[in-house]
Amino acid sequence: MKAPIAALLTSLAIATAASEASAYDMALARACMGDYMSYCSQHKPTSPGMNACFRANGTKLSQGCKKAVVAGGYASAADVGLRQAAK
Repeated sequence: MKAPIAALLTSLAIATAASEASAYDMALARACMGDYMSYCSQHKPTSPGMNACFRANGTKLSQGCKKAVVAGGYASAADVGLRQAAK
């Protein structure tokens, strides 16, 4: 009985992680389409080359794209010149 429950929990964890990654990818696509076309369209979307391109052009990206790139873990706030809110 324990094995089927463990398998179900594992499947749910994998599905949740995949849907969260997909949500980040969709947010990135919406926020960064213009930036992608302007600076990084020579790279396949969500490829390591695109990620490196976004980091290399970080300070040129729109504010919305910068936030999506950081939220999705594709680059750090420092990489894209996104200032942290004062505390």
